[in-house]
Amino acid sequence: MNLEHVVDHLTGRAVVDRSWFSRVNRLLPGRKVTIQGKTVRSRAVWRPRIADGCHASRLRRELERAVECRADGARLTTDLSGGLDSSTLALLGAGSCVGVTMHPAGVAVGGDLDYARDVGQLVEQEWVPVTRAHLPYRYLDLVPVTDEPAPSTVTYGFFAYQMLYLRTVLRSRRHLTGDGGDALLITPKSQVGELLRFHPVRALREAARWSSVRARPLRDAFASQRQKRTTPPAWLRPQTPSNGLPPPRLFATSSPTRRAMIDAITRTGRTARADVEIAARFAVDLHNPYCDSRVIDAYHATPIPDLPGPSSYKALLKASVTDLLPDSLRARTTKGDSTPSHFGGLRAAAHELAQMMDGHLHALGLVDLGVFRRDLAYASAGSGSHLHSVETAIATEVWFRAHHRDPLATWCESGGAS
Repeated sequence: MNLEHVVDHLTGRAVVDRSWFSRVNRLLPGRKVTIQGKTVRSRAVWRPRIADGCHASRLRRELERAVECRADGARLTTDLSGGLDSSTLALLGAGSCVGVTMHPAGVAVGGDLDYARDVGQLVEQEWVPVTRAHLPYRYLDLVPVTDEPAPSTVTYGFFAYQMLYLRTVLRSRRHLTGDGGDALLITPKSQVGELLRFHPVRALREAARWSSVRARPLRDAFASQRQKRTTPPAWLRPQTPSNGLPPPRLFATSSPTRRAMIDAITRTGRTARADVEIAARFAVDLHNPYCDSRVIDAYHATPIPDLPGPSSYKALLKASVTDLLPDSLRARTTKGDSTPSHFGGLRAAAHELAQMMDGHLHALGLVDLGVFRRDLAYASAGSGSHLHSVETAIATEVWFRAHHRDPLATWCESGGAS
């Protein structure tokens, strides 16, 4: 394992070239790699190409194609949580796919479920009850080996149940998820600073909106992203603070907003691959249309001034499918939050998790167990400031356990794996 990368991951630093394995580097996104003997050449083959015309129509066209090509000859299902991302996919696939709404057993109203029901009036919908047995942090000893910790690691019980239901009850072989929508469609705060140079009135207006939504001082809207430093969690050893520098530039663009957007969707698309690996174990072909290269290309053809402001709720996506959305979702300006279920899962499994963390990361000298257990107690009590770092550590420990539990593949000279 590449321990330097593990430390960066636990700290929250952006790493673009290293992988989780020693002496294995990632191929950088948007580049073509040519190998001739021992010579490796890499050149950029993609960059954002700004286009004129109706940006919403362009995005709609590519999303339609993304759903249509996957519905060809397959029993198709899609998430239908009530959020804008999954609802859009369900509506675009109406007539060829089933929207799947996971809900707490005995609860079918309130929150996201009301929006999901409104969309369900327009598409075929399947309601799937979820019990406390599927709370986060359950069945972590069953998480399979993946190339890197999967986003679904701490919610494996829920994710595995969903995949099993899709395959055995709905007979679905191909499933769409709205993952990637946030990374692609939410404009970074750095847009405010860029607008200030050319559109000062709009910049001030967007800053005021951001300040109001975030309940933060107006000046924070203009603060440079470079000023933000990554502080390691108190339990991490060794304590190696970030240098505060942004990740290396992968694409030839001077726009910090564009770079932040590309970094976000690149990271999301890469980590989503681990969930695809897990779904394949249930014979379900998992797809993330918002991570498709053509969809990304369509969205990034929009000039920075034409993008929605950082406080806007995916206005460009909403405009692209406004004729399909029910009135309630068209008027929605928020998204659901699963954090309460994570707090509940932590409280239910806190003792087991505290014991589990006396494992590989601790043996490697990366975790101060006493401090981690303190932060785990804070997170279990509902401290949102501790939840992310604790969850990251748990997912990383589970990933190490999976790799030590399952035998590594061995390769024959002929190229076959055993």
